[in-house]
Amino acid sequence: MASFDLGDVVALGITITNSSGTAQNATAVVCTVTLPDGSSATPTVTNSGAGLYDIAYVPTLSGRHLVRWVATGTNASAFTDEFTVRDLTTLPVVSYDMALSHLNIPAASADQEEIRRFIDAAQDLAENYVGAVLGRRTFTSEKYDGNTDILRLRNPRAISITSVYENGELLDSSQYLLDPTGQRLYRLTTSSLSSTTYGAYGYWAAGVNSVSVTYVAGYTVTPPAVQQGVLEILRHLWQTQRGVVNVMSRTGTGDDFYTGATYSLPRRAMELLDPASLPGLA
Repeated sequence: MASFDLGDVVALGITITNSSGTAQNATAVVCTVTLPDGSSATPTVTNSGAGLYDIAYVPTLSGRHLVRWVATGTNASAFTDEFTVRDLTTLPVVSYDMALSHLNIPAASADQEEIRRFIDAAQDLAENYVGAVLGRRTFTSEKYDGNTDILRLRNPRAISITSVYENGELLDSSQYLLDPTGQRLYRLTTSSLSSTTYGAYGYWAAGVNSVSVTYVAGYTVTPPAVQQGVLEILRHLWQTQRGVVNVMSRTGTGDDFYTGATYSLPRRAMELLDPASLPGLA
């Protein structure tokens, strides 16, 4: 299924057929949409023609939605599908217009949804490669075990901490410190504030999932090399299903052409993204 933005009207439909394959009504048809949080909705189903059933659903949550059609009585049958709703709080690395320009595709493209899926995939590959968030998005109520002096954030390059709860108690911003790389969160105590030694930092409260952190990670201004790296991954993925790919073969000189899909992450993209990699968590 296609991807949609939060607030879009998602038009879905199904065709019910009889045993001969001819479109024909069922006794009743129900459509159930299961939301990302596990709740469900049953939109009104419209019988728009012989065997044709439609719904118009407006999503309220971002994420993957499951769609289940069930026809009962005459011509009983069932069908399951899914669609994804994009998170509008997520700031991508490259825009749709940038992608069209890089791929030399006209603005009025019939491949809009496909291109947007490739943009998402290219950003995922880039972020997995550098080990950090490259766009910008919010991570809410991530749980961490305590009894340690450092919390290593699961999604590095945090740029701001929204809130920290320790055993259910909201901490003041003076009680924790984010390191400059946005990877580590330190617990500060009264004694650690006046000390310059690493060992003087406090310890997070003991317990499983005793600390809950909400934060924003990514770039305030995305470096041009990072954007170009994501665009190069996008171009590579786009070309691999459209014939000849301009990549170096194993024994080639760098100017050869290889007519098949190679690795999803081309070397040129790695070189562009390497400066955005974070130092290790030693």
